[in-house]
Amino acid sequence: MEDIEINLSKDKKKEFTQLLESTTPTDKLALFFNLQEQRVLISNQFTSNFKKFLKDQNIEEYNKGCQSITTQLSSIGEEIIQIQESLSTTNPEWSKIISEVRENEKTKFILTAQNQVLKVEIDNSQQLTSNKPNEKPAAGSCFYEHIEKCESQINENRLKINDCIDTINEKLEILKYDLNEAFAGLNTDTSKENQSNHSHHHHDHK
Repeated sequence: MEDIEINLSKDKKKEFTQLLESTTPTDKLALFFNLQEQRVLISNQFTSNFKKFLKDQNIEEYNKGCQSITTQLSSIGEEIIQIQESLSTTNPEWSKIISEVRENEKTKFILTAQNQVLKVEIDNSQQLTSNKPNEKPAAGSCFYEHIEKCESQINENRLKINDCIDTINEKLEILKYDLNEAFAGLNTDTSKENQSNHSHHHHDHK
């Protein structure tokens, strides 16, 4: 079964490569934005999947969700890499920015996953302390210390995640501006063409 899936993904990759070969740089960039939006939606699922797990504690469902999300993200990531590579010769600046966005998305995802693990750690430790009210404070304090460590790590990760988000947004703004400029340029060319066609018609009438 896995072999079939691998072959399918190879074919899909080949198809996508062929598609890119016949696509203009501007359209490649537009395609990147489309994939980036999909990536954001799937990343949001990752967070809601975890929130659901905290409520129902269904580890099987949570793992299934994580697996599906990771697979989708990796497939989108591969296509973005292909866009990045195919732009590297024609528009190296765009290619570089896409690569930076991708790296920051990756870091953000890893940190988010780490925070999910840390939150589960905190939950478990809190349950252990509440289950043993007669424990000596020394043993309890060891749990509290662990909880504090986890919490400070979560906060540290949050700051890094926010940095990633800021960088991603900054880079996307640059690309959006370029894309709008490129489309505006294309429209101007088309209207120029129309004008020249128009003037030809006038000559014909004379």
